[in-house]
Amino acid sequence: MKTPDFEKAKRLAAELLAAQDSRLLEKIVLPVKDLCFNGKDIRFTTFDKYKAITGFDIAETVEGETESVLVRRGKTYVILVSDSVSGSRLNWDYAHELGHIYMGHTKDDRDSEVEANFFAAQLLMPEYSVYRLQQVLGRLEPLDLELVFGVNNAEARKRCNTFARKTSVNSGRTHLKIYEMQKGKIDKYADQIMHDELIIFNG
Repeated sequence: MKTPDFEKAKRLAAELLAAQDSRLLEKIVLPVKDLCFNGKDIRFTTFDKYKAITGFDIAETVEGETESVLVRRGKTYVILVSDSVSGSRLNWDYAHELGHIYMGHTKDDRDSEVEANFFAAQLLMPEYSVYRLQQVLGRLEPLDLELVFGVNNAEARKRCNTFARKTSVNSGRTHLKIYEMQKGKIDKYADQIMHDELIIFNG
């Protein structure tokens, strides 16, 4: 029985991050749409805009309610999102669909969804950066991930739960490079937390 390939998802997300301009990784919210996709033709639009251009209502073709869909047209990938999705959830949906692209998924099943979610988590909350955040704070709470990486509470909670079960963290060259690009925002957050705690203790 096939199981989700978490290591592959982690490696591919890390390689994608490490290839970016460091200024993108310094931002609180990683602007997924602005990433360089290593020659892959990836476009982003909404269900309504896609319908206006093609005449095809994607929302009517998928089972149940969905926030995002990946369409492949030749060598072009189109990531479609519901017009009702915004903010950190929108960014997560982009990262999730990128997971399907980079993992080479050809069918929609449970394993591919798990892998795409893991890819998104690694892209938006890189493992080694999360580890270093935990080390400097002496703790790891969902709110920390929300404020440092600009993710929503649900995804931050899942990442904390996953991280609590880890027995080792990959600190290879790629992961260290990503951390170095994010170190500034991690240190700034940690300094702010320490300052806030001092104000509370003196108040």
